[in-house]
Amino acid sequence: MPRAVCWWLYFGLGILLAGQAEAPSPVEPPERSRPYAVLRGQNL
Repeated sequence: MPRAVCWWLYFGLGILLAGQAEAPSPVEPPERSRPYAVLRGQNL
């Protein structure tokens, strides 16, 4: 049982971190975020 709880904890943490990485930061200037968007489009 504790193993399942740990798994869900890590899983939720991973989703949370992935969500933060995906969300564009409003403080970042568009010049900095633009190349990342281009690279992400090429990777798709």
